[in-house]
Amino acid sequence: MPVLDNLVDELIENAKSFKWPEYSPDVREKWARAVESKPDILQRLGKKYKEQITYFFYKMDDLGRYITYSRYDDSAERLEKIEIGIKKFIEEMGSVKKGGTRISAVLNLSHPDNVNRNTLLEIAYYKLMNQLKEVLANNSIKRGLATWLKILAVQDGSKVTLQFLDNGIGLPNEDRIFEFGESYSGGQGFGLFLVRQIIEAHNGTITAKAHNDNAVYGGALFTITLPKKQDSAIVYPKYF
Repeated sequence: MPVLDNLVDELIENAKSFKWPEYSPDVREKWARAVESKPDILQRLGKKYKEQITYFFYKMDDLGRYITYSRYDDSAERLEKIEIGIKKFIEEMGSVKKGGTRISAVLNLSHPDNVNRNTLLEIAYYKLMNQLKEVLANNSIKRGLATWLKILAVQDGSKVTLQFLDNGIGLPNEDRIFEFGESYSGGQGFGLFLVRQIIEAHNGTITAKAHNDNAVYGGALFTITLPKKQDSAIVYPKYF
């Protein structure tokens, strides 16, 4: 699986030059003791990283739904809840970044030959799915002017289907949107091209629909289909 293998190699290389805080030299020593005393620390961090990414996108969906049903003249209490929700969303986004930093810290202290590559493949997989979601979310919000994005995941036999729905302006050209240089709002036309290349490298497919037949999600619809299992190292979970 070339894409994930490349991500694993990139993960290891970046970890070699990981920057430890100069103002607190004892941090590295603490991590070194943790790595030495807990042989499965990378697996633990990988599981936590997966949970953080999953929870992050559920929170994004909840926040979007709450904001969509709010109005500028809503009660102060409701607006305060939105403000709290935004702060929690930002915190979750920070947690995902910290999760990646912790993994880099462990790899910085571990010899690559002693690292279970299957664990790294799973971490790389979730990192990849996170990147795909970020690209589609950014396109919906920045390009499609959406204020609400919903992500659905369904298992069916040997495949997993992900759908990204929004309430934006839709797509002007659903047939060409994945072509390099094709942008529907002044961008460089590289993001969705890259998304398609990654998904097809995993024996999956992605399609786009200009508009949904949905009263709430009337904007664009992206549908991604991936095999649940591609090799003995990676087993796709029920939810992302």
